Amino acid sequence: MNRFDHRRILVTGGGSGIGQATVLRLLAEGGRVVAADVSEPGLAATAARADGDGTGERLETVPIDASDEEAVRRGAAAG
Repeated sequence: MNRFDHRRILVTGGGSGIGQATVLRLLAEGGRVVAADVSEPGLAATAARADGDGTGERLETVPIDASDEEAVRRGAAAG
């Protein structure tokens, strides 16, 4: 059993840098991850890396600007 089996985790800033690395690590450890980022190309890159690692089926991406309170509400309601 992986550390994050049966866990659903939200990572903001999941389209690049530390956020992307966090997403990929959580997926590698069995988590189901929702990656949110303002950058749709960044989210696509994260998804491509997860697909390459064989973990993409447990990743959901959500383009969202975390500094916009209404956008966060809409994103949370959709997820």
